[in-house]
Amino acid sequence: MLTESAYLTALILYVLSATIAVVLMNIWLLRKRSLALKNS
Repeated sequence: MLTESAYLTALILYVLSATIAVVLMNIWLLRKRSLALKNS
């Protein structure tokens, strides 16, 4: 039982970190694209 809850906790943390990484990458790409549009 303990190992199952630990596995679920690790899975939730992994999903959260992956989601945050994707969101941060999208924000960075959008900022980079808007800067490129301003410069041209």
